[in-house]
Amino acid sequence: MLILLLLCPIERELKAAHILGSQMTYECIDPDVTDDLVRFQIKCTIFVDKFGAISEDQSYDFGIYEEVETNSWSWISTKYDQNTKNKFMLQIDSSNPCLPLNTGVEGFSYVFDIDLPLSDNSYMIAHQQCCRSPLINNIIESGDTGIAIAVEISPEAQRTCDTSPQFNELPPVFVCQDQPLQVDFSAIDLEGDELQYSFCAPKTSYCYDVLPDPEVCPPPYDDIYFLDPIGTPGGLTWQTPIAGDPVIAIDPITGIITGAPTQVGQYVTGVCVQAFRDNQLIAEVVRDFTFTVGDISLSTKESKQNFTSLYPNPTNGLFEIEFPSILSGRLSISNVIGEIVIEKDIQNTDQLQIDLTEEDTGVYVVQFVSSDNIARYIERVVVY
Repeated sequence: MLILLLLCPIERELKAAHILGSQMTYECIDPDVTDDLVRFQIKCTIFVDKFGAISEDQSYDFGIYEEVETNSWSWISTKYDQNTKNKFMLQIDSSNPCLPLNTGVEGFSYVFDIDLPLSDNSYMIAHQQCCRSPLINNIIESGDTGIAIAVEISPEAQRTCDTSPQFNELPPVFVCQDQPLQVDFSAIDLEGDELQYSFCAPKTSYCYDVLPDPEVCPPPYDDIYFLDPIGTPGGLTWQTPIAGDPVIAIDPITGIITGAPTQVGQYVTGVCVQAFRDNQLIAEVVRDFTFTVGDISLSTKESKQNFTSLYPNPTNGLFEIEFPSILSGRLSISNVIGEIVIEKDIQNTDQLQIDLTEEDTGVYVVQFVSSDNIARYIERVVVY
């Protein structure tokens, strides 16, 4: 007996989805291109879910702006069609008990040079696009929220041919619920400037195109809107982006993030690194990253039986599962942050056909418990 389970179709707007974070830095590579020009190399890195929409041949535009008044910026030019210079996978700790099957985060780096006239004003280089992962828990309408990636080059940085702080390590793909956290967000400064670390507000574009026109959408950009989840004392904000006990905090001197996350889910976090020279702020860079907090109990649940067959896996969303005999019970399918997308009572069957084509790409947990509570099956499936 074959039972077909379908989810109601949901109309979706085409978006460059599943962005998990970004960072942008600069390096001074020629202090004397001419008498009044300085050359910087810009490096922008975008982190996306392994099943996100960025491809290696995707090119992006970057806007260059000058600050004409305090926090008022004028568009100067656009660096068009910048291509990926490097694609890489973030390292995965295979011993992590919270790690889902076949998961991952990809990084895409865009590197280009710009020549800037020496100015008494700051410059900003920026890129905007939509959208973040729809599974993020601590911001409002995350799947419709874009990202604004920017770095400012101060007058002092221009005059002294400064290089911005550079992060030492890439962020972790997964962390575990209720487990001690120690994540290194430290940076190095080639000029030996004093570095200070803090949580800060990630940014989003106020323009709603998938790829906003840099000339039409200059800075300043908006802070993302954080959501105050029920049961979280004080709510989650950019100052406290992840619920924790001990509280999630960043050391202002070392850049080490510590604490123990208490809630499963995805949580976007902004970290600012400021460089001071003789008590004067010279440079600031921002890493915007989404931490995924996994359920450590999944590792123990998987000691239960797998289905006789779950095929194909990975899948485009359509797959079949088979039992060793005709069974009745309850089927549930949840995403990696624990949200149930299918829950249904099953009667007298040894085979099911599942349709997740209207769901987001990613990892799902398929569970079945028989009516007599004797047969228990659990398995992960990857939808691409």
